[in-house]
Amino acid sequence: MNYRNLLITNCLLLITHLTFGQSLGSIPNSQFENWGNPLYSYDCPYEDYKERKKCSGENVIEFIHQNLVYPESAIENNIEGLVIITFMIKEDGTMSNFQILQEPDKTLGDEALRVIKLLPHKWETGKRDGYYILSGVMLPVQFTLEEEIPKETKKRKRKKRRQKKN
Repeated sequence: MNYRNLLITNCLLLITHLTFGQSLGSIPNSQFENWGNPLYSYDCPYEDYKERKKCSGENVIEFIHQNLVYPESAIENNIEGLVIITFMIKEDGTMSNFQILQEPDKTLGDEALRVIKLLPHKWETGKRDGYYILSGVMLPVQFTLEEEIPKETKKRKRKKRRQKKN
């Protein structure tokens, strides 16, 4: 079987926050309102909120691209599509209450969830009236099979190889 080269493309990042006056128990999707922007601001040296927000998104996208593995069964069955994962950010910045809202195939959903759970650092959660609040994040991850790997991806792989040698 002739496998196509793979690229996980367009890891969209919609970081959002919500506020609730309730416990961290399972929160129905219908209550996802008042969305804002908690940040994954590890290693973001910027003071300006907009710059930290941009850096936060880039950090999450880079982490996902480095760690996501296209499932072999999805390759064999030519399965592509958008996976949407939501989770909560507790007041202390840790992640909880993961949910897969959309998945074209269970293997793609499981892989996206696996990688998101691996994020190694705490989040900067939302604040309201000076208090940290329960926040929510929605991360869409697009899985796409492509005929050729773009030059940018090839450069990233070469850079990784050079870093491993050093």
